[in-house]
Amino acid sequence: MVDFACSEYALKSILDCQCDNLASQVIDMSEVNKHQIRPYILKIYEIKEVSRSRRRPARSGDAKTSRGGNQPLTFYVKEDKDGAMFVGYKGH
Repeated sequence: MVDFACSEYALKSILDCQCDNLASQVIDMSEVNKHQIRPYILKIYEIKEVSRSRRRPARSGDAKTSRGGNQPLTFYVKEDKDGAMFVGYKGH
């Protein structure tokens, strides 16, 4: 499972972050990078809010991977000093 991935994400505000949208973005990022990151994420189940921090809202869930197993996952949005939003995720 990938340890870390990050991608620019178009949000008007970090507070616009929704669990379903964020999970979909993580799955899409994994699919796009599937030739470099293996196994890749097929679906995320049991999504829970971990942090509602204004600087880095985070969620966790169980990721079903292309190898058929499940992997705990944390995913989040963060804003850099220039105001650009990034989605990141990390397997445990």
